[in-house]
Amino acid sequence: MRKAIGIVVLTAAAASCLAAPVSAAPTPGHGASLTRAVCDGGNQPTNGFECGSDLAVARHEGDGPTGVRHVDDAYIWLGELAGFYAKVGGDLQTMLAAPVEGVQAVNVSVRACADGRDCVNGAWPTYYSDRRVVFSHGLFSDDTFGHEFAHGVQDYYGVVESGKQGEVGAVREGVADVLGELFDLTNGTPDTTDRWKMGDGSVFGVYRDMDDPTLRRMPDRKGGQYWSTRGSPVINAAVIDKLGFLISEGQTFNGQTITGIGTARSAALWFAVVRNQPKGADFRAIAATLREVCASNARDGVAGTSNADCAQVEKAITATQLER
Repeated sequence: MRKAIGIVVLTAAAASCLAAPVSAAPTPGHGASLTRAVCDGGNQPTNGFECGSDLAVARHEGDGPTGVRHVDDAYIWLGELAGFYAKVGGDLQTMLAAPVEGVQAVNVSVRACADGRDCVNGAWPTYYSDRRVVFSHGLFSDDTFGHEFAHGVQDYYGVVESGKQGEVGAVREGVADVLGELFDLTNGTPDTTDRWKMGDGSVFGVYRDMDDPTLRRMPDRKGGQYWSTRGSPVINAAVIDKLGFLISEGQTFNGQTITGIGTARSAALWFAVVRNQPKGADFRAIAATLREVCASNARDGVAGTSNADCAQVEKAITATQLER
């Protein structure tokens, strides 16, 4: 998660990309097999967090459990995340592997600690940058894990540079939230409570209510209560959060009665959005991309998607006022 303030408008060149044909879904399971590397900062302050250089690898691909919960959970989650993307046609190794000790590995640094920060309870450092993901002890949860790696998927497909402001940044953060929560809901970790709550299970605690963003003074529709007129991406991303919740789970909201399409079809939908959205997409462009990829998924029968599902997506777009 990154904080930035400002306004960015979709360029004419980016908008013209919406006319391009929707790319076909790649074949699930294609590409190289997964190689994982998990590095451990041990909650000790350091100046750098890069896995394999600043921090030592605690668990390589094929190694047994270390007994350190964060290391072992991260190793398991990487395997589950590879499965999550394989089901919708993505290959985690291809999208996110980077050099670690001379080997191309999907890597993550856990229990990272910056000098002068709260190493156990704090949220920083937790971020994605250049095919590397870093987690603090405090914000370590499977939904945030999925969120940060989703930024890597976005960067692989050239969606948008990090640090962008306004609606462009809100789209980047919100789509990563949705993919992160869908991973949380479908991986091997039971999640019968705190559904659609980002950060559940972490020491830091819940920091987003995707089902009702207003509980944390964030907007549930464009231009609604708590909408940031200064264009804060981490605030206005909550509109995309609500959209993702409505599409998956359904709800009567803002004059629309929406029937959820479920997590499997939602995962296929949002991964297709990442693959097909124009660079620099604002809310209006995301609405157009959702329509296009849903129609394509329905035509091709992806994850059992139907035209009736796309009608629910349309209602969710209307309810969250993306095109206001």
